[in-house]
Amino acid sequence: MTEDQIARPARLDWRTRILLYGYGFFDGLILIYPVYLLYFRDQGLSETEIATLLMLWPISSLLFELPSGYLADRFSKKTILVVGHVAYLGCFAVWHVLPTFTGFGIGLALWGMRGALSSGAFRSFLYEEMEARGTRNAFVRVLGQINALKWTAMLVAYSVGPALMTFGFTLVLALTATAAVIALAALLLVERKA
Repeated sequence: MTEDQIARPARLDWRTRILLYGYGFFDGLILIYPVYLLYFRDQGLSETEIATLLMLWPISSLLFELPSGYLADRFSKKTILVVGHVAYLGCFAVWHVLPTFTGFGIGLALWGMRGALSSGAFRSFLYEEMEARGTRNAFVRVLGQINALKWTAMLVAYSVGPALMTFGFTLVLALTATAAVIALAALLLVERKA
């Protein structure tokens, strides 16, 4: 490493940086998060059913966490993240098609699966991508920036999601799914530098 490389921190190319930042923002733009319990109630679920669903979510996350480590050793981090996003999108599809206790349970289990699959996979993915580009020394800074964008998107979702309920849950669900598709597309467009 030359003195110039030590003095000047490595930077990701602009395309990769935009894709990773876009992933972080749109992955955090979960507009349904502040309103999904209201939707459950509007669909006729009792408080006991809602409480049961809220127990199912972390249990499913825990159950999927066990095989996720094994899968992360067998498949690429990107593949694990993509599978998690597909499960996440499956959650919204099931909620739209089957807005019942069973449908919500399946959806939350899929969302829990997504959480388990992505819990450490994104950090590993980012580290490996930055290492392949020779920008490993900027990992903490870039991860912090991505997390800041994700938290900003969450604040936007908490501010805007309830207002969008005026137009119905289907719109909020569709916009959340659209944000998830954009995040997935950004992830898929990150190319490993040869």
